[in-house]
Amino acid sequence: MLAAYFAGREDYESAAMCMERVLRANQYNEEAAYQVARYRGKAGQTVQALSFIDDYGSTYASEFGEDLPARFWLLRADIAAGVAV
Repeated sequence: MLAAYFAGREDYESAAMCMERVLRANQYNEEAAYQVARYRGKAGQTVQALSFIDDYGSTYASEFGEDLPARFWLLRADIAAGVAV
């Protein structure tokens, strides 16, 4: 996958953009959403990553009637704490 290529080169912005393209094709792709947030966090875009998780969580809850999987909240906590993700 192209996103993994960019991530391997530590170009997390490009990796996030690749995963955003996947989400545009399928807004319910949970793995793509997780990777967007993760790559944004790795790119040092803390506010964007946290905002993305919050927005995706709201959409997820309204569409599926349940909270995001726990891994999103763990990722969110790590990003907010400044832990390398």
